[in-house]
Amino acid sequence: MPSVGRVVQLTFGGVAFLTFVGAFVYLAACDEEKVTASSDSLAQLCEDHSRTRIPDAPPYQGPGPHPILVFGPGVPTLDDQKSPAAVWSPKPVDAQLVGCVDAGSAADVIGTCHFDLPEPKDLDLRATTARLTVYEVRSRRKIADLTVHGTRCPVSVIQPVDQEWVDAVPLAAEVREAVRKYVEG
Repeated sequence: MPSVGRVVQLTFGGVAFLTFVGAFVYLAACDEEKVTASSDSLAQLCEDHSRTRIPDAPPYQGPGPHPILVFGPGVPTLDDQKSPAAVWSPKPVDAQLVGCVDAGSAADVIGTCHFDLPEPKDLDLRATTARLTVYEVRSRRKIADLTVHGTRCPVSVIQPVDQEWVDAVPLAAEVREAVRKYVEG
């Protein structure tokens, strides 16, 4: 028959082993995907709402500028001739912020867009309101939830044959104005 000391020793050893295994399994399951900064990986921050982050990215802290890249359907480049391109169109490795534009809800018809599909066609342009979420690239911490309004025709369109309308997309100036205080502040 084992001694009481031996039973206590085996019990503590078993508990310690199970604790170690449990912690390892938990950390492995919760480990975030770590990737390097590229246009694809930054766009993935917008698409993968679970675990992607880029820990080697520069932090969003202190006074601006805070370089940003914005992704989403129909989103134009944010180049601004009044501001340095390094802020509004940085290299992916320099981005501190990523803006994610989600397709919004459509409203009234505000104009007409002309497309040269298989044959020339005019489509009604519907105003849209889209959500723009700004994240820190390094941690994927949410910085802001904003709204932008689409007012222009998209560059191209893929649509069902019987669809007679297209949703507007935001102008670069509208997106820049929405995020300006986070980028320049």
